[in-house]
Amino acid sequence: MNRTTVIIAVIVALIAGGIVIGYKPEAPVEQETPGTPEPQPEEPEEPTADPTEEPEAPPEEPDTPPPVEEPTYEVIDLYTIIVDTDGPPRTEARVTILNLLDEPQAISLPVTFDGQTKQETVQLTGNLTLHTEVIPIRPRGTYNLSIGQLWRTVETSVPEIRFSPDTYDLTQGVPQFISTDFTDLDHVTAISKFRSGYGHDYSDSTEECRNMKHYYEPKPEYLDNGLVDAYSPVDGRVLRVQRGQRQDYPEVDYTIAIQSDDYPAFHVIIFHIDKHENITVGAKVKAGDHLGTFQLYYPSHDEYSHDYDIAVGVNTGEGYRFVSYFQTMTPELFQTYRDRGIEDVSEFIITKEDRDANPLTCGEEEFTGPTSTDDWTHLN
Repeated sequence: MNRTTVIIAVIVALIAGGIVIGYKPEAPVEQETPGTPEPQPEEPEEPTADPTEEPEAPPEEPDTPPPVEEPTYEVIDLYTIIVDTDGPPRTEARVTILNLLDEPQAISLPVTFDGQTKQETVQLTGNLTLHTEVIPIRPRGTYNLSIGQLWRTVETSVPEIRFSPDTYDLTQGVPQFISTDFTDLDHVTAISKFRSGYGHDYSDSTEECRNMKHYYEPKPEYLDNGLVDAYSPVDGRVLRVQRGQRQDYPEVDYTIAIQSDDYPAFHVIIFHIDKHENITVGAKVKAGDHLGTFQLYYPSHDEYSHDYDIAVGVNTGEGYRFVSYFQTMTPELFQTYRDRGIEDVSEFIITKEDRDANPLTCGEEEFTGPTSTDDWTHLN
């Protein structure tokens, strides 16, 4: 074997052994002894596989979670309402949707009521309240309603039912969390009682034919537009802004529903407001924020309104309930009513037992009798 052959063999062997070769001076090559065979390296024996052993499974690759898609809209409110202005009465489902994008988008929501499903496609350019006729009105009864991911049980003959994903168990008692009044009490002379026969039927999923709001009667000198301020009584989010207009009246006012941050199952609903432009669905408000003023005069008919009103609704998970605004007040806020001669919250409430024992009669939403002067509590 000549010198060149040995060098090549050594290089091949080193490369086969995985050694990285750097430059070194050549070492002298030993001369081979003639007739002596080169020793051959022994090949290692391959291990014999045990046929009883199961082959090792390849290592599992870690699961890669699917990418999380950011929501582009949020359904924040779901309710039903009886509508009879355009023909025969019907039940409508209404859902309030927030557009979370800075641009318009089209969304499609399945609406199912009592087993009947329809698909609603809407173009969201901002925040939207979607009105969808679900099914003709039925006798009083309980039915299932779902819109998108929200599902609720509804009572079709209740004038309005609102829902949010949050619930509260009223068997724990009504929390006293409202410490800011929605109006200036100095402007008020009398307040209607919870479950009164004044106004019209405004009842919840467990009671009927009674008014579960409170009406505030202003003093005569404040009986005009722009004089009585409306405030948010809670920190929260505006769930609903509903335009209201009397038949044959050009004047417009608004109903504003605010979801409490502290108790999100509770909604404060304030009626007949000439609202500020920034009070829109989804807007955040703080307790004491100015919402607008109450509409108390209708110049087209030279007619004054007797009062303005407030309600507090609760989503219990088993139906939408109303509680008295006064039940939700902190002792500190109620003290301002004590200063006007009121001794106890009960002076503003007709109990369910008393109303059931002395029922009212209703035709559609209106009371047909009997009403009573005991429907009002007067302030000093």
